[in-house]
Amino acid sequence: MLQCVEGVSAPSMLWFQPCCAVVRISDKAQDEADRQYNIKKDRTVIMIKKTAFAAAIISALFIFSGCVPTQETVVQMGPDLREAHGVDLDFTQLHNDTIEAFGDADSNPYSYIADFNIEGDNEKKYISFAAIISTEADKAEAEQFAAAALRHCNDAATTQSSDYEMSDRTTFGKLYNDYSIRFVVIPSGVDWEETDKYLMDMSVNAGEEIPLSPDIETYEDEWEKQMEVIRNNLVYDVNGNIVSY
Repeated sequence: MLQCVEGVSAPSMLWFQPCCAVVRISDKAQDEADRQYNIKKDRTVIMIKKTAFAAAIISALFIFSGCVPTQETVVQMGPDLREAHGVDLDFTQLHNDTIEAFGDADSNPYSYIADFNIEGDNEKKYISFAAIISTEADKAEAEQFAAAALRHCNDAATTQSSDYEMSDRTTFGKLYNDYSIRFVVIPSGVDWEETDKYLMDMSVNAGEEIPLSPDIETYEDEWEKQMEVIRNNLVYDVNGNIVSY
């Protein structure tokens, strides 16, 4: 589930089919193609994953917030299917299931996320999220990823406790009625202490409204439409190499 793909270039990042004629695509689609290519060509790790760097940031956030994680980070296989009320959340499983919900980095619009981690404390009812984002990305993209991560995390919690309900495009679910959150998104290369350089640093107390839209479907659908335009308008040479897009 957690894997890296080294040295992947733009053509192999998408599922392309050759076409036989040059067709001019819109400026918007061209810009998106250029942006996706520039992000991916400079990255050696293109899978949302759990690494020591994000884990270290999470630990620092807990110390800063007065929260100390009580669980060790041990990768577990398979979902936790407990359904009892009032159970303590398994945050390692929550992290793994949240990442799994994103799928492969080359088939979702969040490939600008280089690193991601979740930790939590059941006694203090606190969940902390940290993401490392490409320097090519902006605040709006950071917020879009945060919304998606919060929804996937909530949905993962429903497999552990029947206290929670699935999210949808109008709600983040019920997990954050019980747990306070802090969500930070940090550009690649920025130290966690350089808080003035964070793209996003959001803290929300349990039960308070999260200042993001849970409607990730609109964003993901628009991305897929743009990718479809790009896929349909690629031009290959006789050797199968992309010569125009």
